[in-house]
Amino acid sequence: MEIAASRLDCVSTHTEWELHHLTDLHLDERGFAEKELDARIKRIKDNPCAIWAGGGDYGGLILPGDPRSGDGWGDDVPPARIPDYVVEVVTEKLLPIRDKCIGFGIGNHERTVQLKFHRGVGAEIAANLGVSHLYLGMRGWMPVTFGLRLGTGEKKPTKTMTLKVYWHHGWSAGRSKSRKVLHEERDLGARGAHVHLVGHDHQPWINTWYEEDIYFASRNRKWKIRHMPVCFMNGGSWQYGQEPPVKGKAARKASEVPNDSWVESKNYRPEPPRSPVLHVLADFGAGADKASSFDGRPQGFDFREEMSSPRFYVE
Repeated sequence: MEIAASRLDCVSTHTEWELHHLTDLHLDERGFAEKELDARIKRIKDNPCAIWAGGGDYGGLILPGDPRSGDGWGDDVPPARIPDYVVEVVTEKLLPIRDKCIGFGIGNHERTVQLKFHRGVGAEIAANLGVSHLYLGMRGWMPVTFGLRLGTGEKKPTKTMTLKVYWHHGWSAGRSKSRKVLHEERDLGARGAHVHLVGHDHQPWINTWYEEDIYFASRNRKWKIRHMPVCFMNGGSWQYGQEPPVKGKAARKASEVPNDSWVESKNYRPEPPRSPVLHVLADFGAGADKASSFDGRPQGFDFREEMSSPRFYVE
């Protein structure tokens, strides 16, 4: 279990941040949604208040002997160079946003290569990006401390509050319709985190629950009740199932079930890549800047969910 700690500066008492979970990229596989991922990377790069966590399975790293071997970009790559190839490609793709990373984990695909090739490709990518200090392995915590400086002088105090993010690569959680809710309810009850990030099963999901807590209001010397949000987010996958967007007769065929476009063993139809975004409002409370005399709103976090999806079929 590892901990990757970050510190971010807020420009006002109300600053909204975007948290992106880049997991299951599978950059070397057939059906990789490169255009959509590039657009997301550009969004993160251009927004000064955007941060991201790496959720593992950056490449498929399909080994020789597997029936899926040779399905993607690595068709002409010698088997012995598969780890080198994926490290180079993933590093190049994520390099523009390396300074916005809050944690970098690995998935089952990196773990398989680690066992077969004795190569820690996830750790190598983290080192190439300059985020070795944020490397988590298969699971860990990402405490993100937001700071607000009061005044302009060097000796002015700084208020802080910490967003506790827990991450693990994820698991399929079964096949029942309620599996997502059962999964998040179990995880949210097991750890005192504000945000839980998972991946692995390629099915995007974001949901916010609320916990009840009490706090002591120092101004009027009374105990009060507040409701705190906790979010569970599955980052989905940056793949069009096993096939890229199609049109015409191919589009009609893709709607039939089952067909070759289905993801092996995952039992769901191909769909456009949908990776949710969590908007985190860092609210330092009323009177934090001393300009307001309003009493009653404590500092804390508020969440807003975003789930967008491009059209699957090409016009």
